[in-house]
Amino acid sequence: MKNPAWYAEREQLFSKKELLPLTVPIQSLEERDRRWAALREKMHLHALDALVLAGTDFNASMGMANIRYVTQIGTMLGAYVVFPRVGDPTVFYGAPHMHLPGPWQQVPGHWVEDVRPMNGVQGVLDVLAQHGLGEGRLGYVGYRDMLVPETQIPAFFLDQLRRDLPRATLTDATPLLDEMRSVKSDEEIRFLRRAGEIARKRIQRLAVTAREGATEADVWAAMEHEMIVNGGEPSSFTMLSSGPVTGPDGERYVAGLLHGAEVPFTATMRRLTEGDLIVCEFHTSYGGYLAATEFSVFLGEAPPELHRLHQAGVHVIRMARDLFVPGRPLREIYTAFHDYAAGEGIDFVELGFHGHGLSSPEFPAVVYRETEGQLLNRRGLGDVRLRENMVFGLNVDLHDPLWRKDVGLMIGDMVRVTPDGAEYLCDIPLDLFEVPAR
Repeated sequence: MKNPAWYAEREQLFSKKELLPLTVPIQSLEERDRRWAALREKMHLHALDALVLAGTDFNASMGMANIRYVTQIGTMLGAYVVFPRVGDPTVFYGAPHMHLPGPWQQVPGHWVEDVRPMNGVQGVLDVLAQHGLGEGRLGYVGYRDMLVPETQIPAFFLDQLRRDLPRATLTDATPLLDEMRSVKSDEEIRFLRRAGEIARKRIQRLAVTAREGATEADVWAAMEHEMIVNGGEPSSFTMLSSGPVTGPDGERYVAGLLHGAEVPFTATMRRLTEGDLIVCEFHTSYGGYLAATEFSVFLGEAPPELHRLHQAGVHVIRMARDLFVPGRPLREIYTAFHDYAAGEGIDFVELGFHGHGLSSPEFPAVVYRETEGQLLNRRGLGDVRLRENMVFGLNVDLHDPLWRKDVGLMIGDMVRVTPDGAEYLCDIPLDLFEVPAR
């Protein structure tokens, strides 16, 4: 890619004045040094000369999670990174006109100095050649999670590396980053705690906006607005559904209210009315760290069957306090949840938890019945034990099939594992369910 003529003159211009600082969340250089040292230790152990990372907008831009973990650079445009075992990393993203200067330069304490416009895979090849690594052992890093366990990385990216580096050894190093991200540092906990604080504000906004005559879009927009004005990042991961449970249309339709719907089947122009139930699951992003939240509200006076489901959901959330301690096997926790639901005669769509941080669902994830063996509850995960500073989103999606098979309740918080039990990072209002219809 040939840069425009003015591009070569930009550094001369920028060197004359101090750059206007941008106030955005960023973790410290000490945190950077800790991560880079730990990552390079793993590279030594695995005999890797360099990592080549490819990030995409996959899964609501969570495909950038590993690049963000290593560089703090988040973008919806995708990026490449060369991270050598010895030497400074190089980041490629965006077009030349996005580097005038690049906004990362305007963030005090930014992690990476060598950030260049995207130049395709050729840019990665050129940097590897500069480091003398064209015949080295290279670990490629894409993205994966507990729902999509295969490493997601552009095929053309790997194809060109293999074609143009025939003497290099390429191996999937994505699990190295997955392992590092499974236990959070103090700074990561601080970011997740702030994301949780903003998530609670979004619930409060949901409760005051959900009124008869408002649309789903009104509610969605109010919740998004609350996130942005409190320092969060725009996020498209909000699954929300509404529909009548009581009133004239309460029995007329199959409601589809066991779980919130995703875009484009949400944020519709449907107008809310008394007797409606709203169920939702949403992520609140602060510096790329995602707070996990599920919540339900009812417009008006809820039927006793829904009150019962809400009380059961609240009970499960409170059970987490004593269960999420270091050393406890996952099986003990989800078995306790499932046994309680069975004893109450309640069924579930999801009833469990999964890792949360820069993406979701992170390792480990157990949200279904153990016998189902689905991706979100792989066999054998029950033997995994909790470690301090793991963070989990709780998924509590309950229904009573003896009442209705199309209506349920969603509620969920995000918890940190501590020796004293779960720290609730969102601290959702458990006493909030019914809201005035008018």
